[in-house]
Amino acid sequence: MPNWIKTFIKLKGKKDELDMLESMMTYRYAGENDDKEQNFFNSLVPMPCKLPALEWLYEHWGTCTEAEELWFCRNEAELLELAFETAWTTPKEIFAAITKQFPSITLGGYYADENLGDNCGLIVGSLNRVETIKMGDESDAAVQFSEKVWDVNVKEFFL
Repeated sequence: MPNWIKTFIKLKGKKDELDMLESMMTYRYAGENDDKEQNFFNSLVPMPCKLPALEWLYEHWGTCTEAEELWFCRNEAELLELAFETAWTTPKEIFAAITKQFPSITLGGYYADENLGDNCGLIVGSLNRVETIKMGDESDAAVQFSEKVWDVNVKEFFL
């Protein structure tokens, strides 16, 4: 069972580019048994058929899962906010693909592992360049940061 990473991102850019990106988030397809599934990452960076899938996913998406629990909000024409969960890592390569395909878009946000205090930090990007700024693993500051991302309080579990 994977550790889940929660990611929150704000994207700013031209209205037409954000419109196109938003349409990719709402795109759904019929899979086996006509199930409806989220297909956001695959619409940005399509996975070719007949490949060692797991290896390809990590190389091109930065994670082994599609965006789960995808939420997005568009209150302004040039601002799009989104949140989702992925297994094991935040999808840095997906963010690079966004900034490459949509050059006006800049992004900034944060992510945290459900293993509070581990694998968490900030993410910023523009023009096909994305950087993550990791917090110190399991430091008090990293645990407090992760608690805010996951909306939990570790001390409540030990009362």
